[in-house]
Amino acid sequence: MKEARVTIEQMDIFRHTAGLDRGNTPYRNYFCAEEGHDSWDALLELVKMGLMVKRPSPTSPSSLFHLTYFNNRVNHQGYCGRCCPCPSADICLWGRLQR
Repeated sequence: MKEARVTIEQMDIFRHTAGLDRGNTPYRNYFCAEEGHDSWDALLELVKMGLMVKRPSPTSPSSLFHLTYFNNRVNHQGYCGRCCPCPSADICLWGRLQR
């Protein structure tokens, strides 16, 4: 796998997506935003890098962005059920998100 370089803003997006901006335990895997959001361009760049996926929100005109490698090592309870299954159970963002 090619190593990706991310910005501090993108790391903040990862933390928010996992819910780590509200505590030390990840509890979700989504970032809800629509075009014009302050983080919109950074989110789209993370999608291009393969670190996030984007899908339409089922309840609003917004889009939902999900961490690609959010898996049982990250949430310590298994698949969160909020998006598609992790394509690689061996990759863990937990340590990177805690920095």
